[in-house]
Amino acid sequence: HGEGGHVVVVTIQYRLGVLGFLVHPGLESESSNGKSGNYAVMDQLFALQWIRDNIAGFGGDASNVTVFGESAGGVNTGNLLTSPLAAGLFHKAIIQSAVPVITTYQDAKAQGIDFVNEFVMNGTDAEKISYMRSVHPDSFSVRMNSPLSGGIVQSAWKPAVDGNIFTSHPEAVFQSGNFNQVPLMIGSNSEEMSLSAPVTVLPYMVDALINLSVPLSLRAEAHALYPSGSTSEEARMSYVGILTDGQFTTTNRRTAQCVSLNQTEPVWRYFFTHKHTIPQLAMYGSYHGMELFYVFNNWENATLGQGLLFKPADDAVQQAMLRYWTNFARTGNPNGTGLENWPQYLSSDDCYLEIKAEPDGNQCGLRTSKSDFWDKVIGYTRCTSSVGLESQPDKKELTFFPNPTSGKIYLDLPQDLHDYEIFIYNSFGQKQQSFKNTDQIDLSGEACGIYFIEISSEGKRYTGRIVKTD
Repeated sequence: HGEGGHVVVVTIQYRLGVLGFLVHPGLESESSNGKSGNYAVMDQLFALQWIRDNIAGFGGDASNVTVFGESAGGVNTGNLLTSPLAAGLFHKAIIQSAVPVITTYQDAKAQGIDFVNEFVMNGTDAEKISYMRSVHPDSFSVRMNSPLSGGIVQSAWKPAVDGNIFTSHPEAVFQSGNFNQVPLMIGSNSEEMSLSAPVTVLPYMVDALINLSVPLSLRAEAHALYPSGSTSEEARMSYVGILTDGQFTTTNRRTAQCVSLNQTEPVWRYFFTHKHTIPQLAMYGSYHGMELFYVFNNWENATLGQGLLFKPADDAVQQAMLRYWTNFARTGNPNGTGLENWPQYLSSDDCYLEIKAEPDGNQCGLRTSKSDFWDKVIGYTRCTSSVGLESQPDKKELTFFPNPTSGKIYLDLPQDLHDYEIFIYNSFGQKQQSFKNTDQIDLSGEACGIYFIEISSEGKRYTGRIVKTD
């Protein structure tokens, strides 16, 4: 029991690495649906089913379950939002320092075949899997590296789109509106990669990191946002900033925006900026995983947080986080009496709660220029709304027919709309077509699926969703 917040907390175990995600033909033949992998997700689904069936015996409410996790746990939480098999098993979600990540089945299968062939080259696929079951699991784990090595987030083994547990990639599922729509809290920390980055960073190392991660045409902008500096301290600040914003701040915004645009349930974004009060740790800022000490109120039990090392600022943060998190778990809204107001997230204003000794809920636009920059680096196109329910004064619903369509679409445009552009995006946010000043478009040459239409004219935006059929 989380007695301080009057909630029941359940922690679960699930298979990791190759044991959790191996896709291989020898395993496919054993499966009723001809697919393999995603065993870790099966474990998570089984745990949620167990909670549904048994939590009442522990004083819990099976109709009010919140799934939450940090880092890999946050990835799992985000992925469960997109799984049809998780529908109804949870009612709220908290993603801390993560976003959903799912790979293609083909890539996972190729990886699995190569991995098994490192152990056994001869025999049928079934015989190879039989041999793998005789290998000690330690022989698998010793081949794995830290997922945060050098500050570069990398996960060797991932869930895969198998057509059963996962039907598509997360953003496509969010854009379609066909996901587990629940109140969502999502956020990250201000110096996520400070513990994983090199202790000493020199200016040339910032240059090298920019050259590695940014295309030539955008490097000048990268240097303006993240100066190489003239000292090791200045260089390290930019180095950590690149790793943090490129991998956490920006990706968090993408998920918050996409979910908020495509569901009626509220989204709440946070940014954790509290620093440890002892000098030895303060230099690392708000590092990856640090907020967990405060969510669970156990920094005061840590070696470097005990006794006189535990300051009033630490206590203020842990008390606030406990109340925000448990309020959200109970009601879907983190706010409560005596707490700084946490604004609901909208993609149009990007407002959030800054979590520190005195939380600040009056800020909007979290590292906007830097997040916009990282979107440009990968050519990211923001989600559009499939439901049109988020309140945005400059964004209006578009009517068109027929929908679904096998080809031509006719637009019902406002009479005062004269000079405008039309953009068609697929479910991955990739631009497929563009038009100017027409009330008809033709999707005959496009594959069947869901497409998003956006019309832009003099600061006004009209959006809608099209279903393309044969």
